Amino acid sequence: MNKDLMSKVEKKIREIDGVICAFNVNIDAIHKLTENELVNIIQSTYKDKAAGFTEIPPTIITSPEDLIACLLYVIHEEKTAEWILENPEVNNWIKMNFKGCQMRIGGQAGNIAYQLAKFGVRKIYISIPSISRAQAEIYADFKNIYVPIQKDEEIILKHPLEAVKPEEKDLIHWAFEIPSGFTVKVGSFYHKTSAPLRLIATFDELCSKLFFKDDFEKAAKELAKKSNYAIASGYHLLKKTYNDGSTPSEHVDRTIALIRSWKDANPSIKVHYEHGFMHDPALIRIVFDRINGVIDAVGMNEVELPLILEAYELKEAEKYQGSLSAINLFKMLLKLYEEFEFKRVTLHTKDFAMSILSKQFGVEPVNELRGLIFGCLTAAALAVTGRFCSISEIAEKALKLEDSIIGLEQRRLLSEYLRKYSYSEAESFEKSGIFDGGNFILTYTPAKVVRNPIATVGLGDVFTAGLLIMEA
Repeated sequence: MNKDLMSKVEKKIREIDGVICAFNVNIDAIHKLTENELVNIIQSTYKDKAAGFTEIPPTIITSPEDLIACLLYVIHEEKTAEWILENPEVNNWIKMNFKGCQMRIGGQAGNIAYQLAKFGVRKIYISIPSISRAQAEIYADFKNIYVPIQKDEEIILKHPLEAVKPEEKDLIHWAFEIPSGFTVKVGSFYHKTSAPLRLIATFDELCSKLFFKDDFEKAAKELAKKSNYAIASGYHLLKKTYNDGSTPSEHVDRTIALIRSWKDANPSIKVHYEHGFMHDPALIRIVFDRINGVIDAVGMNEVELPLILEAYELKEAEKYQGSLSAINLFKMLLKLYEEFEFKRVTLHTKDFAMSILSKQFGVEPVNELRGLIFGCLTAAALAVTGRFCSISEIAEKALKLEDSIIGLEQRRLLSEYLRKYSYSEAESFEKSGIFDGGNFILTYTPAKVVRNPIATVGLGDVFTAGLLIMEA
């Protein structure tokens, strides 16, 4: 399939009129963590009181000790994660203690929009909560990215550089990249990582409210009429309480009203929700109770999926998450598909990706599989180069990479398990990656192996951009 995949992708891109991307766009300050640096910071922060730094991390970062606890949690548990940073003093402490950050586009909506622009999608309509000069300049090389602005009582589409508001601030998220083999030994704490990891600490009140400008809201119906797909993201940044007295439910409800206006204006538009790391069950329920029946498709990783099921006290989370094999992840993903009204649910991991879709989703299984494969190739290209790649660069950098041996073996084991549904379908699944389960279609592909990735932040987002190309 890889031989003609790129021509299929290019053909599909020419058929896409436009894509809407909302709600989180920011600047990522990416810092590659080193072992000596972390140990020195731990020792200087805790001085002679290092005994407590291995405590379970808090839900909100309010002190340097909290940030260190979150870093050690990610390292010890080997789970990528994102925490809200509330204290401006800690934000300044990070600036002082972690030098040498690479400034890059950030936020799920921002990353997906950037990657779609690299693909050459005709028009991408993006909600940027704070259009600072630095934020707009990230998109300087693209003429296919637009924001709606009001001029003389009329809404017009402009490039972000033409919509800069000098008084608006940069929204910066701290992204700590931790390489495979990273070793920490302080006091009784010792761990060596077996895979690349990341921690993101977000100091961003606007995105935590899923804020969008009035101009974007006023343009919603017209944008929907011009678009095949819409992305809704950033909900993992929600907080339980806000200083202005507003509630997370209010902020989610405002986005749901906007999404409904897109679907009213264009009933054929597909709306994809990209999930993020949320550890608060109440916030997960606030989001999923509201997107159910409104959102068409959902994407997540293997860490985020069990937390959703746990939030709803579904037994599959407890039964299967001890071993995150393809079989157990399939069982959890199928449970999510059955419990909610989504027409497609997708899971991406470093070794494989899978999708469960309804036959009413309007996407041919072979195109869904192509989307998974191209999504994995897009993520691999970012990992191996450290930058967002064009289609030709993806073909050059990622096509020759080896398939994950783990991903291939997990497909074989999953094929054996699927015989309980249909022996003949399971036999063909191991070769084709497509399984017809009657009331659902399963597609699966191994990911490409990148042994020493240059980048780990944004891999799930660019995977999603690649997948959506074949779904739109």
